[in-house]
Amino acid sequence: MNSGMIEKFRMERPELTQLFEKEFETEPTEYERFEEKDRRERFHRRLLDVERSEGYKHIMNFKIETVESPVQHYGEVKLVTVCDEELRYCKLTIDGKRSPRYDERREWTFNTKIQFVLPHLPKTLKELKEQIHREVQGLVEMKWGEDRNVLKMKIQLEQDKEQKRWLKLVEKEYKGLTDYELLLRAARLNQLKAVVEYELTPFYQHLLERVFNFLRGYTFWNSKVTTVNNERNRFFLKMNVDPVSRNLVNVLLETPHERFELHDFVVPQLYLPSIAKKTLRDIRDEIVKEHVCEVKSTKVRTFDDVIFRAPLTTCYSVIAKDCSEEPRFAVLVKKVKKDSEEKKLKIINEREEVIRIEMYDEKLKVTVDKEKINKEEFEKYNIEMMEDNMVRVKLEDVEVRFDGYTVKVYMGKRMIEKQCGLCGHYDEEKENEFLTPRMERTTDIMEFHKSYLLDEECEMEKELINEKKHYKLEEREHDDDFLDILFEDEDTYKNKKEEDDGRHS
Repeated sequence: MNSGMIEKFRMERPELTQLFEKEFETEPTEYERFEEKDRRERFHRRLLDVERSEGYKHIMNFKIETVESPVQHYGEVKLVTVCDEELRYCKLTIDGKRSPRYDERREWTFNTKIQFVLPHLPKTLKELKEQIHREVQGLVEMKWGEDRNVLKMKIQLEQDKEQKRWLKLVEKEYKGLTDYELLLRAARLNQLKAVVEYELTPFYQHLLERVFNFLRGYTFWNSKVTTVNNERNRFFLKMNVDPVSRNLVNVLLETPHERFELHDFVVPQLYLPSIAKKTLRDIRDEIVKEHVCEVKSTKVRTFDDVIFRAPLTTCYSVIAKDCSEEPRFAVLVKKVKKDSEEKKLKIINEREEVIRIEMYDEKLKVTVDKEKINKEEFEKYNIEMMEDNMVRVKLEDVEVRFDGYTVKVYMGKRMIEKQCGLCGHYDEEKENEFLTPRMERTTDIMEFHKSYLLDEECEMEKELINEKKHYKLEEREHDDDFLDILFEDEDTYKNKKEEDDGRHS
């Protein structure tokens, strides 16, 4: 094996011609008004930007051959990866060959080119809605075998009508963590379209038919097959995933002779890619289910997904803390004023540095050990300003995100049964959530809440914390809050549209 250095070079124009098929036209919705020609024009402009940019190339070679054998056998593979510096476009070329086997008379070769173009990555919901081209375009070209089988696949990853309903959220302004997490959901791509053209030898044609027959048999009770007369050596695939549950799949497959339809087929929950500009941690969290605790003014969702109501006050509450014999961190939060939703966050890290973050003049202000620090010093304390109004603080086994109103704590599995605070016991069991600092179990949410309330720096709001009506255990699904926002805004959008139509009639 031989791996070369990564080389910087001037990009060439991507080899993407006649990429758009009739089937790739996006479905119009009431939430956007874009022409198909504008979408394609924006895509070609993006290709021009790629052509004018710098890029990087990496080459790897693999080679294997027999030694001291009466019959020589060999195999070679060369991989060339090219990406522009902003990762808008990437191309992978694979060339390989091996010595003839059995009754083959010539070298067996294969050549594959895979190209993908990513759309602009929006940072806000408004930016997403105004974006004309949101689709991922791809092209896969393959040639292989002694007799040169050929396959060409054009791919488009996009949003279906159901997914585009999230665009209505732009009608209302959101900030901080709420805006960011709604963007991650609204920017998901849940529909795949692919057009495949092929010239195959009888062996591979038979293999393709066997795969299709297996698919029909496996989904017999959920599918419908009708006879058609389509173009030879071409098939079209459309597959979409329900954007809410992510475990219901609809498939349309058109071959030269048959139309196969599959509706609401149940599969394990799928990962949906999002074009939103996000961190590697966000991508990891979507693939690997991370334990997250969310704390708002009157509601807490624990690491084990137990939801309860309890009021935050102007006194610090411990929401997450290392309760092992050698504690390494603590996360506390309080309200800035009694009648305000704004909050102040305090984090004590492994080095016993006290990080304080609060909203001041609609901007987040950060201090360490009561000394104000500027953005250039953030890295020293593992602090990152994700957006103007959202901060992330990384500890060894914990990550904290804060927007001045809501706190989210992400915790690794190493902290199982070592964590205590309003975010719960964290043992992957819902029954043992309410443990006091003395590790005593309670079912009284008021008692649990008070046990993590610190009163040495403030005037205690006794009336608030002593009223039972402020405490309640809730049972709700994980994404219900976001669905409530979606449907609430849908009603608002329809009412607004009806009012506008009434004015113009």
